[in-house]
Amino acid sequence: MGSFSCSCEDGYEGQSCNLDFDECELSPCHNNGTCINSIGSFSCDCDDGYEGQSCNLDFDECELSPCQNNGTCINSMGSFSCDCEDGYEGQSCNLDFDECEMSPCQNNGTCINSIGSFSCSCEDGYRGRTCEDDVNECDLSLCQNNGTCVNTIGSFFCACADGYQGVMCSLDINECEDVPCHNRAVCHNLVGNFSCHCAEGYKGSLCEDDVNECESNVCKNGAVCTNLNGSFTCACSPFWEGITCEKNINECLSSPCNNGGTCLDKVEGYVCECAEG
Repeated sequence: MGSFSCSCEDGYEGQSCNLDFDECELSPCHNNGTCINSIGSFSCDCDDGYEGQSCNLDFDECELSPCQNNGTCINSMGSFSCDCEDGYEGQSCNLDFDECEMSPCQNNGTCINSIGSFSCSCEDGYRGRTCEDDVNECDLSLCQNNGTCVNTIGSFFCACADGYQGVMCSLDINECEDVPCHNRAVCHNLVGNFSCHCAEGYKGSLCEDDVNECESNVCKNGAVCTNLNGSFTCACSPFWEGITCEKNINECLSSPCNNGGTCLDKVEGYVCECAEG
């Protein structure tokens, strides 16, 4: 009895190749692809990241430029990742990263977030991207009237020269308010200083020293000088008078000559010229 056999095309089976062969029974789809049987064939519905008839080929997602904001795409088997620029985050670097959450601003600076970046509003006395640098205010020559500037962290102060006061040494001190002059002297306030106008008998910048008038031989005609605090006295020799014994005494003023005699005053005393008889 005669017979025959059929050599079937892929996808068919049976004595006369009249039956569809379910290729999905052979699990032809790789990498978790889903097999879909069809008449005489099959297809694979691939998971993300794979391609090819049997999902055996890696799909390079980086060709689609999925990374935003200058992120760098890194392809991997069946997937990809993005290396984000500073200031961005998320699978595709599509999310702004709030840097202020990291408190980047130092020395009480205020953080201001922006798209892909941040800035710091610094307190007085600080500068730099994160307010990390101290400002040397002394570079600005803020202290006046020869005041010495001393820089400190975040600030400064002025060591004022004598005669000045204030944050920047801009104010004149009225030294006369403290009555610095001695012995009834008159104080004159000056810009950054003062002077004392001494009463007679005193000397020195504050009129604190007594003048020894006797050193200048103030007493005349052999008088003896005695120095006093702020003054002096002269003990006059006979026949002399006055503060400095400068006046010769006129003894004739007391009419010492009797009986009509005429008084003649001399340096040392007097003589009487008597009347006849």
